[in-house]
Amino acid sequence: MRTQRTSRWLSIAVALLILGSSCGLPSSSAMNAPSPRTTAETTATPSMPTSESPIAQPAPAPTVFGENLAVDLIDLARKDLTARLGVPIDRIAVVEVGDVEWRDTSLGCPEMGRIYAQVITPGKRIILAVDASTYKYHTDLSGRVVYCTSK
Repeated sequence: MRTQRTSRWLSIAVALLILGSSCGLPSSSAMNAPSPRTTAETTATPSMPTSESPIAQPAPAPTVFGENLAVDLIDLARKDLTARLGVPIDRIAVVEVGDVEWRDTSLGCPEMGRIYAQVITPGKRIILAVDASTYKYHTDLSGRVVYCTSK
């Protein structure tokens, strides 16, 4: 009787081991081994907004900047003002240039009906003058220069 009980328990234990291994339970050596990574895990990239996104995205600057970014940004602002007013560039004086952190990608000059990313955007505030009139330009550090008519 005792032999039958032991045999029965042994049969149950073997059956459980077989069931456990067929269900994919990890063995002790498999538990210590590092898990392999799938291709999707190792090559995943963050999702980027699509062109259908309602958030206004600044266009990449076509200009390659030199060592002095502020001078390059001032030059872009002066060229824009020359085109706007039709005055020679040498009549445009630089009144003030300062570092700014804009509250969003509108650079402090939001356009009606547009949505802007709410992210701190470092840039410059440039004030130019022609004769007695002053003109404000706001920039980011990627080369986007915006003529700002707001106060």
